[in-house]
Amino acid sequence: IIHVGIPATGTNIIIPIAGAVVVAIIAIFGNDAVGATNVAMRIESMILIIFYALSAVIGPFVGQNIGAGKHDRIEKSLQQSALFSLIFGIVLALAMAVFAPAITGLFDKGNDIQRIANSYLYILPISYGAYGFTMSSNYNSRTRVAEILVNSDQVHIIRRREDYDDLIRGESLVEVT
Repeated sequence: IIHVGIPATGTNIIIPIAGAVVVAIIAIFGNDAVGATNVAMRIESMILIIFYALSAVIGPFVGQNIGAGKHDRIEKSLQQSALFSLIFGIVLALAMAVFAPAITGLFDKGNDIQRIANSYLYILPISYGAYGFTMSSNYNSRTRVAEILVNSDQVHIIRRREDYDDLIRGESLVEVT
């Protein structure tokens, strides 16, 4: 249990420690900055629920389809989840650009906390599509893209793009009867 428990504890403690460091850095800018960040982060956590749900589902879905030998479904689902994440991220960014003042106004009207929270919600949502893409990508089931080196007018392929066979090379699946 210890050889699993200690790494799991370390993994789970990283987020609270990082959060404390971020708050300490923000506190340099005053109480309003800390309050605004907390307001914006609460709103953000509600907005990102759909990405969390997508990331929770993609792993088992990929695993089941690997077991069933339906590799085409894996690639199609990963492409669709990436496209959904990018489009939904754009929609969320636009929605925050329009509705941030009304939403933050529910917490604090017309002072520095609302102004700072609005700034947070104007800037950060631009990254939501990419965030959703990475959360739903199921890292272990993604092939790597080609790596190239450009030197003046010469282009060199350093690593070719992986395909599915590269991804599962070295794996052995267990037949369950």
